[in-house]
Amino acid sequence: HQRGIMNSERIPDSAHAVSNYVKDIHHVVSYLKGRYKGQKIFLLGHSWGGLISYMYLLEHENEVDKFVAVCTPLNSGSMVNARIEMILQWAKNTNNKQAVNELKTLQDKPVSLSKDDSEILVKWMSKAYGGWHRNLNMTKVNDAIDYEENIPTWLKEQKHIESILIEEILSINLTDSISSLHTPLLCLAGKEDTNVPWYIVKAEFENYAGQK
Repeated sequence: HQRGIMNSERIPDSAHAVSNYVKDIHHVVSYLKGRYKGQKIFLLGHSWGGLISYMYLLEHENEVDKFVAVCTPLNSGSMVNARIEMILQWAKNTNNKQAVNELKTLQDKPVSLSKDDSEILVKWMSKAYGGWHRNLNMTKVNDAIDYEENIPTWLKEQKHIESILIEEILSINLTDSISSLHTPLLCLAGKEDTNVPWYIVKAEFENYAGQK
């Protein structure tokens, strides 16, 4: 679990900083290298986890052997704009007038993701192209975890941390920085992932210096 959530110890709000999350990765990698001496370490990060993994590599380039980035943006501002554009295109293609009207209110706005803006985005992201859960068997999900008890707690804690970090996250732009990285990289992106549009991942992937 990430710091301050679920099974992790609770920490002061001031300890929730992007730099500390990068240090958490370094702590885990260092532990693994000490425990499994001589074995290769592969780092895999999904979305937010991928973003801080890139930041980790920028500070500790030679600590892991390979890196897998799953649905990971490098420029939070351009990602939000691309997200709006992709969902809006889906709304137009499906003649969803309500979605078109609501999403158009987000265009040409400064990227800030206010509570109202976030609610609009989340609302239509969960429905576009069938929604994130369209290929999930929810019976199996519910059998695997105590959904009723754990998910509401996790969501509450996660939203609190997001509110603390949102300004810092939206200021992150690693597009140019990754041109200095040479760790072998595999990028995965979903064709219909409206959270992190694939074409943003592809454009940023081109700037990576190492084997890919």
